[in-house]
Amino acid sequence: MSELRRYLLPFLVFAIFSFFESKVSLELVNLLYAVKIILCGFLIYYLFRNYRNEIVGKVDLLSILLGVIVFIIWICPFLHLGVIKNTISLNSTNSTFYFLVRFVGSCVVIPVLEELFFRSFLMRFLINSDFWKIELGRYTFISFWGTVIVFTLLHSKAEWIVAAISGVIYGLYLIRKKDLVGCIVAHSITNLLLFIYAFFY
Repeated sequence: MSELRRYLLPFLVFAIFSFFESKVSLELVNLLYAVKIILCGFLIYYLFRNYRNEIVGKVDLLSILLGVIVFIIWICPFLHLGVIKNTISLNSTNSTFYFLVRFVGSCVVIPVLEELFFRSFLMRFLINSDFWKIELGRYTFISFWGTVIVFTLLHSKAEWIVAAISGVIYGLYLIRKKDLVGCIVAHSITNLLLFIYAFFY
């Protein structure tokens, strides 16, 4: 039960706050986002502080390269639509604090949270409910594609195709490398480049 709580609680808190962000006025969106990121960051630290061995791997060139590739894949359909830029700008603010919160959220907290949930937890849970007994990166058809489907559906409809491709790439990297840190780094690089594009484009 403690293993399940570690992986589920931060993601559930993130999902609940994200739901309410879509229901409130624009004036409250930044505040809710800040609370969400700070709370989820704290939960990840608190719940995994004695279980750092579960976040295994290292930074390698392939993870960085995949992060760039996923960014290119993600951005291409939107280059002429402005979807990403408009989404970010709606929530933009002149506050340095909120800017930093969004940067840390996009590039640090969200990649860690999502990779812990999707690639470390869900891919193993779909094999066996005692997921901590399953080797990280173990492949089965249901666990791999089930994770890709869930990862895709939790993005907006406009992002489904690129989210699915991203989920496949991150998942294949984990299967090949057994390296969760590499997945986090790849995801973080993608989000960093998307953040820069959305802010400066």
